Amino acid sequence: MLVFQIELDEFEEIDSYSRGHITIQGNSGIISSKLSKRNQSMMIFISICDLLDSVRVLLTSPLKKYNFVGTGCSFQFFIVKKSSNKLILTSVKNEIIDELTEG
Repeated sequence: MLVFQIELDEFEEIDSYSRGHITIQGNSGIISSKLSKRNQSMMIFISICDLLDSVRVLLTSPLKKYNFVGTGCSFQFFIVKKSSNKLILTSVKNEIIDELTEG
């Protein structure tokens, strides 16, 4: 089961540009913008909107791969479409984090 955690950095007021971190834990591994030695916090709301919209496009189009890059940082991962309803989430180092079905 894939666990997707969103965490906001310290803030005084939440707005569209608020920064935060994404941690994704799957059956085969974990990736997190928080585990990096450099600050990889991203504009969290913009990044999440981009991720959700891109996954929808990936599932409904002939595209085979999506490269997520957090807005305002270099944290990234890949989602590869193996079939019409099977996706594989991998790290930048090509380590499998989890295999997902459309449902």
